[in-house]
Amino acid sequence: MPPSFPANFRFGLGDSDLQVIGEQYCLDKEGAETSMWLEFCLKNTTTWNSDTPLPGVDRYHLWEQDIELLCKLGIKHFRTSVSPCRTLKRDGTPNAKGLNWYKNFLGRLKERGISTYVTLYHWELPQFLQDKGGWTNYATVEFLRKHTEVVARELGHLIDEYFTVNEPWCASFLGHHIGVHAPGEKSLAMALAAAHNILLANASMSEELWSQIPYAKVGAVLSTLPCYAMTSTEEDLKAVRYADECCNGWFLDPLFAGHYPEALLELVLPKMPKIGAGDMRAIQVGGKMHCLGINNYYGLMVEHDDASELRYRSKLIQDAPTNDLGWPIFMPPYYPTGLYDMLHQIWHGYRNFGLKRMYVSENGMAEKPNFDENGKLLPDSRRIGYLNEHLERVVKAIRASIPVEAYFAWTFLDNFEWEHGYRPESCFGLVHVDRETMKRTPKASAHWYSELANTGYAPPVPGQHLPPPPSE
Repeated sequence: MPPSFPANFRFGLGDSDLQVIGEQYCLDKEGAETSMWLEFCLKNTTTWNSDTPLPGVDRYHLWEQDIELLCKLGIKHFRTSVSPCRTLKRDGTPNAKGLNWYKNFLGRLKERGISTYVTLYHWELPQFLQDKGGWTNYATVEFLRKHTEVVARELGHLIDEYFTVNEPWCASFLGHHIGVHAPGEKSLAMALAAAHNILLANASMSEELWSQIPYAKVGAVLSTLPCYAMTSTEEDLKAVRYADECCNGWFLDPLFAGHYPEALLELVLPKMPKIGAGDMRAIQVGGKMHCLGINNYYGLMVEHDDASELRYRSKLIQDAPTNDLGWPIFMPPYYPTGLYDMLHQIWHGYRNFGLKRMYVSENGMAEKPNFDENGKLLPDSRRIGYLNEHLERVVKAIRASIPVEAYFAWTFLDNFEWEHGYRPESCFGLVHVDRETMKRTPKASAHWYSELANTGYAPPVPGQHLPPPPSE
């Protein structure tokens, strides 16, 4: 049954500055700082097609067109980011040209009645900071606090809600342990140091916002991975605890309870950074936050792995559906109902530590755009099915008295998808972007989501969107 939502539920779209802006224009016209992602893509041979964020999708020049498109779709809530590469010079002084661009962009959104949810750090670390150690160096925390101060002072009147940091697990573990994200390191010790400093930055940025704007609505955005044991063996049950504490508890526990999760901490203790006397108390700002943003795309089926430093590995279910990047789609009959389980776990795990409300701040599906013989864009029915299935889990959570108040589909436009570059299979957008002309064309999913956002009722899902269940 198509899901229906409370009258005050908020539907939005999201993106991030570095993925859309066209970094080349910021470098040329603003004297912006080079991002660590540009350096990573230029030097890393594993990024798709050697793509970089330099072209983006030219939000820099086409921002008015993008806002008009949001208006045509009836989108009233928009999540984006403000990049520290563009707000500050490396000496810490404000970059007036970058700030003026944001004033025009955010000001027009406000004029058109679109509420803005601004992320202050969506992986846009300046390369000069990375050259000094990046997130393993406390100086990055100080720079992000200064960035927050400038944004609040110069742009605060144009921003409705703030998110401090986006997906610290990705920034620390994918960037410093697994090595597939910038800066491409492969050290557990570096990942743990980065994670600790990101938590300190989240606290410092939050306190800076509240000092300047006492009524500021501040939250953080966490990537979440619901974790399930492949078997009921003692080894797999221990492995799934490690997985959950790494992917979820490593940031949730300090944020709300003021400590790292017990089992994983014991495992990684020899590689932990030095923890300052007041660090954990400072990090514990979750109870003061307006909301928690939950990003969710899939989950993990976990089994024990002695060869892994973290003692677990994930496995795919054979013949189960995936998106076009090979990410599993966590829906029955192949997988558990991941998003609902994650919302339930977080709410009941942290409500007594001050958690007030949650937004689904990212959820979406990578699907390669397809065209007919005349070049007409074909309906992205699989994406619509994915969104519909996950929105049903949000409705289920709301009916279970879990306070989920907003949902942001990811993403507005096909864009620079990090290590996947502009690979067609990595397109998460509800709007197609022609790589040659930058022409924006709403997909079937954009029209479907527009109807939902404007009525609160999901329209029927066209066609078969998931493979049939396996035969007995």
